[in-house]
Amino acid sequence: LFSKFEANEWEYVRDNEIWNLPQKKDDILPALKLSYDFLPSYLRQCFALFSLYPKDYEFLSDEVAKLWGALGLLASPRKNETPEDVVKQYLDELLSRSFLQDFIDGGTFYEFKIHDLVHDLAVFVAKEECLVVNSHIQNIPENIRHLSFAEYNCLGNSFTSKSVAVRTIMFPNGAEGANVEALLNTCVSKFKLLRVLDLRDSTCKTLPRSIGKLKHLRYFSIQNNRNIKRLPNSICKLQNLQLLNVSGCEELEALPKGLRKLISLRHLEITTKQPVLPYSEITNLISLAHLSIGSSHNMESIFGGVKFPALKTLYVADCHSLKSLPLDVTNFPELETL
Repeated sequence: LFSKFEANEWEYVRDNEIWNLPQKKDDILPALKLSYDFLPSYLRQCFALFSLYPKDYEFLSDEVAKLWGALGLLASPRKNETPEDVVKQYLDELLSRSFLQDFIDGGTFYEFKIHDLVHDLAVFVAKEECLVVNSHIQNIPENIRHLSFAEYNCLGNSFTSKSVAVRTIMFPNGAEGANVEALLNTCVSKFKLLRVLDLRDSTCKTLPRSIGKLKHLRYFSIQNNRNIKRLPNSICKLQNLQLLNVSGCEELEALPKGLRKLISLRHLEITTKQPVLPYSEITNLISLAHLSIGSSHNMESIFGGVKFPALKTLYVADCHSLKSLPLDVTNFPELETL
């Protein structure tokens, strides 16, 4: 009732039948369930996705922003607003309703956790669409849209699923040791509407070329894969891709050819052994708003006087060989964070 000023709103809660329901030991607390019921519909969907993460998970605002954005859950920004502004508004609203805790405002990002009871609520309200797969789960129901794997050795469970509704596959604890090639082949054959594929910490050495068939994919991460040397060029066929994260992939010899085709890309996070970025490719990414370059130890030059019309955030770290970083303000008209 934080933002309610009408007496009848308070009376509705006071007289609600939910208080009279018999309360079992592990039931969701009535006050929490009512708080969820009072959320606007756009926040309910976003909140339910917290169920995909383990308890005590330390959330970063840009992580949830990318997930919500890729799944189409963010309202269209108003004039002079960015999708990040919409995310800030959503998080502020959840914070004001006490759904978030340990909230740290870092200026351009936030960190937060959710209480165990709030996590239980998220699991309860999301049970029709979200599933955390563990060793106890033998089969995945056909209505499930969002899958989170608690550990990589549960991957076999997904292969028995007939589900074509799946939009999200993620490994919040890391996909180290997972058979990524088999998973991707399953995605291509069964999960044709996949939007989010997060394979952080995986250890695969290659990706199948068939990844280019996931036409609806908007979010792809193989962050911190220490083995992969090449990405298939077919990844550049993913014209709906909004986020590509290959940061921490320290064996990656080069970025795939044809990056210029990723016309929807807003976030690009890279680690590469290349001494020079492929400027002509990256400057064609007209929607690129966030560029991160880290641990690229051979990188000597990042920008050669080329224009980045939409870039808002530039992050450069741990590039030992860097000789120059020309930042002519006319080439970065929108840059806010360096």
